[in-house]
Amino acid sequence: VVVRTIKIVDERHQEVEDRIFYDRGSTIKLKCMVEDIVGEQPEYIIWKKGNRMLNYDTERGGISVRTDLLANGAQSRLHIAGATFTDSGNYTCMMGRTAKTQIELQIIPGETAE
Repeated sequence: VVVRTIKIVDERHQEVEDRIFYDRGSTIKLKCMVEDIVGEQPEYIIWKKGNRMLNYDTERGGISVRTDLLANGAQSRLHIAGATFTDSGNYTCMMGRTAKTQIELQIIPGETAE
């Protein structure tokens, strides 16, 4: 399997290289994109926070993951509603054992709407 590209982009489709900041209370929208898979069918994309898989996580609530398999890759959207400080951490997006990327997400106090 040759996986050429795996990356995480934000809602403006800008690649997140290392770290991203969101205001507390906002909705986090990240997309993991796996492209240029050669020689094998694309697999399901898994999102993790630390060691915990988020795809079927119901404990926190407000988290949704949607994956679309494409002809030569896949993309998966991670939405986290009502971000709190406990959502800060390292997030990993992975497909199989070969493709993996990680970012650090930090929740900041943000502006109070008054």
